[in-house]
Amino acid sequence: MIDHSLFDYNERLRKETYECYEIAKKARAMGLDVSDEVEIPIANDMAERVEELIHISGIAGEIRELSKSMSREELSLHISKKVASLLKDNRVEALDKAVRVGLAILTEGILVAPLEGIKDVKINKNDDGTEYVSIVYSGPIRSAGGTAQALSVLIADIVRRELNIGSFSPTDDEIERYIEEVEAYNRLKHLQYMPTPDEIRLVLKNSPVMIDGEGSEEEEVSGHRDMKRITTNRIRGGMCLVLCEGLIQKAKKVLKYTNVMHLNEWNILENIGKNKSDEKTENKSEKYLKDIIAGRPVFGYPNRPGGFRLRYGRSRVSGLAAASINPVTMKILNDFIAIGSQIKVELPGKAAAITPCDSIDGPMVLTRSGDHIKVKSIEQAEKIKNDIERITDLGEILIAYGDFLENNRNLDLSPFTREWWEYYLNDELSIYKSRDPDQFDAVNISRKYKMPMFPGYDYFWHDITMEELNLLINAIANGIINDDSMMLDASVSEILIKLGIEFKKHNNKLILHEYYPLIVSCGFDLINEKIVKVSDERKNDVLGTVNALSGIEIKPRAPVRVGARLGRPEKAGDRKMKPKVHGLFPLMNYGGSTRSIINAARSGSIMDIELGARICRACGTETPFVRCPKCGMPTEDSDSEKKFKIDISKALDDAALRVSTDIGTIKELKGVKKLMSRRSVIEPLEKAILRAKHGISINKDGTCRYDMSDIPITHFKYNEISLTRQRLMELGYSDSDINEIYPQDIIIPRDAASYLLNVSKFIDDLLVNYYGLGPYYMCNSEDDLIGHLVIGLAPHTSGGIVGRIIGFSDVNGCYAHPFFHAAKRRNCDGDEDSIMLLLDGLLNFSKKYLPSTTGGLMDAPLVLTLILDPEEIDKEALNVDTLQRYPLDFYIATEKNAPPASIENMMKTMKVLIKDGRYTGISYSFDTGDISYGTRLSAYKTIGSMEEKIEKQLGLARILRSVDENDVAARVLSSHFLPDIYGNFRSFFTQEFRCTKCNAKYRRVPLSGRCLRCGSSNIILTIHHGSIVKYLNETKKVMNEYKLPDYLVFRINRLLEQIESTFDIENGNDTTLDALIENE
Repeated sequence: MIDHSLFDYNERLRKETYECYEIAKKARAMGLDVSDEVEIPIANDMAERVEELIHISGIAGEIRELSKSMSREELSLHISKKVASLLKDNRVEALDKAVRVGLAILTEGILVAPLEGIKDVKINKNDDGTEYVSIVYSGPIRSAGGTAQALSVLIADIVRRELNIGSFSPTDDEIERYIEEVEAYNRLKHLQYMPTPDEIRLVLKNSPVMIDGEGSEEEEVSGHRDMKRITTNRIRGGMCLVLCEGLIQKAKKVLKYTNVMHLNEWNILENIGKNKSDEKTENKSEKYLKDIIAGRPVFGYPNRPGGFRLRYGRSRVSGLAAASINPVTMKILNDFIAIGSQIKVELPGKAAAITPCDSIDGPMVLTRSGDHIKVKSIEQAEKIKNDIERITDLGEILIAYGDFLENNRNLDLSPFTREWWEYYLNDELSIYKSRDPDQFDAVNISRKYKMPMFPGYDYFWHDITMEELNLLINAIANGIINDDSMMLDASVSEILIKLGIEFKKHNNKLILHEYYPLIVSCGFDLINEKIVKVSDERKNDVLGTVNALSGIEIKPRAPVRVGARLGRPEKAGDRKMKPKVHGLFPLMNYGGSTRSIINAARSGSIMDIELGARICRACGTETPFVRCPKCGMPTEDSDSEKKFKIDISKALDDAALRVSTDIGTIKELKGVKKLMSRRSVIEPLEKAILRAKHGISINKDGTCRYDMSDIPITHFKYNEISLTRQRLMELGYSDSDINEIYPQDIIIPRDAASYLLNVSKFIDDLLVNYYGLGPYYMCNSEDDLIGHLVIGLAPHTSGGIVGRIIGFSDVNGCYAHPFFHAAKRRNCDGDEDSIMLLLDGLLNFSKKYLPSTTGGLMDAPLVLTLILDPEEIDKEALNVDTLQRYPLDFYIATEKNAPPASIENMMKTMKVLIKDGRYTGISYSFDTGDISYGTRLSAYKTIGSMEEKIEKQLGLARILRSVDENDVAARVLSSHFLPDIYGNFRSFFTQEFRCTKCNAKYRRVPLSGRCLRCGSSNIILTIHHGSIVKYLNETKKVMNEYKLPDYLVFRINRLLEQIESTFDIENGNDTTLDALIENE
């Protein structure tokens, strides 16, 4: 049992966090960094995070108090009005701060959307002279989500009313410009919701606020250009997101607040979607099949027999958009699905991360010898993998009730499962709670106690036709019972395959060892070891007929199959800038193509470069370095830039001497070409040397990161994560085989441990040899990292959370409590995040290193949450269910296709528990033998060439009963190969030319034939013939091997003719300009 109060656990986190802060403060105070202070402030709650993020002092207390009685949306609107009233003397500032603070509250104060998603807030004038408010959105607004995007417009509307500012009046031309932009943006980026032109007109004509945006895309509009109030011709991505995925897609949610506040102008949102019912829309169940990528297989078509069978429940490693399958299924699918892999799914949401659960059904296969078998272990799967003729059933996919609740999808009919069957057991039958009845007992129990047939003996009757049932009945009538088996004619093998019944084939006969429930279901019985017909009753369908024939209730075994395809493979690896960098030290072109600081130093280069200027505190010398090159004393930021001449050799030698490192022992030391920060601030070169010494690289913000796929876990076994019992108890856990995980504890991959071990050695080296302090980590092995703290951070956020390492797995993902992931505003449907050692972030992170471009603040720890508050995490995690056993009423609810919210209290979600004052002491309904048991590396990542990937992808499609291989081939070509070929082919004729020496680009080659910047004659194409034809042979091969639609074959042949005529491929030549001139 864990400490349910979490008091001791939280105190330990506080103590160790503050210990790291004290060390970092002492180090930073020495003046050896670009800032003398630790730049990651601790925020105890959402209120403090908002205050830190928006820099409005004094509002945290009111936010904290009002959040007790208000929803986030209500709170954001209230505080926005309050901020506007405080700043009303400056209307633009009042608007700006009000909108940003409201958005910050909606996003829990950990996203950069309030800072960078809103580029500007303006007060402009309509043609009639009246004023209106304009919000200029940019790309990072996407991270806020549709509801928050929409409410930011609503906040601006409310505040402009308070400030007596008028409404926006768009012209017809401006509205048509918006429509053109939205259509173009959707073509480039694919909006989640594509509104109709009439919907766009409706919203824009009635919106009191102008939804504007910066020109985020390279593409420009072709019509409606050079408009007075729309200052760019480029497509405004932020505007498109807020208008389409915000206001229009989330219209119903916005109306909930506008109605309460009597904002009648927004009533027009009631008309959104009303005229779409007559339009042709794609079947929702097939959405996951869109945009199939070559090499990533489809595992099942929508609700098609042979695919994943839906089973309700939560394993200890599922929920929060993660689903579990049997590890054997991973192996049978040629290892394309690994633990942590994302699959796109038909239901209940769009995607799920995959985790192992060996207590649910695995796959069935037909072997080349004609045997139909259940594959029960990875070892067996490995043994028969080259003998598989067809994969006839993928087994079960375990999906939690909470994921249906989160996606607001009505409950689909549950299969009749063992846990449902157990509710029929009385005291006489209690023995069967711990063991399964055999085939004879199962039938007898059903007859005697009027119970449904035991799951496993009920078969997939809904998958066969009445005609097939009659053929099977005839075959059984001629069947022979021999000892413990039955022989049937091989002509019914396909029917038995559809039913999910095992058999062995021998001399054109099928041998069934499990046969009694089958013959009973078909109206027969055994009398004196002979098959005797006892019933011939018929109903309208197969399932009804077998119920009548057997006199036993037989429930649907697999009423719902879940279509799926591979999405993103799992990920785990250290974060590397491209190319890899050891320090933020600019080299321009002096380091060559490898950007080597050592090579630049050896060449004796004197670099003339503009950098952030600092002034020596002792002698007043101006320098870009944190130490004065003259007197060695610390310098301070002058908040200016200046041209400096840098002797790279001297700078390197001095830095190496200060950290007691022989540069001759460093194999490679890489800098950057140029700095992307606002004032080109240089990181101390000593840090780069020490990183290179320990074999680690740097991220854009000065930290060392490790990226991993997010995977949930609520309970762990100490021996599966490399813990001893003693260490387990030292971490605050009980001496139990299975423990509920603390909310901020994480289990990381072994590879991550290896990387962080090197980072810890770098930090200790830095503390000792750079700062002159004592070491902190003193780790000699990976196991020594257990108990140390990290910062967890998601790429789209600016707020980190403290985590604690408690063990390791062999999986390419980070196992952590659902609340830990949700604190980063993540679920586990394929998302990936990073961790860094806490002391690394405190010592080495600086805002001054961050890129000045839009989005530069994303993925930076601008603030740190020390203790997780379940009231302030992404609300999806509150839908995680916690029961050890789903109640009978749940299964009854699935029979009624009930809304999941109607049984939420009964299902004891986290939300329900929190209302009762706790969120620990939870359970799970399915066990997993080992969280690392299963495929650990997706085959997609190990297969080299694209040709081999697509061969494996389509080869798997051929043997999957649940997949149409010809349709997969057509979709791969249509969504991947052909758009790539067409795009490169078009770009070939509009491409730029590039100088190989200085990288200057030209739309046309200069008449001199030489680069105008550096004089080099090496000017080359940026798009080559090879990029156009790289998929050509594979496209031809697929077209010849698979049955494609006629229109697609025609389209491919037409494209091939165009390319071959352009490049003269048949004669093995490229048509060049010189060749054309010679032919003249």
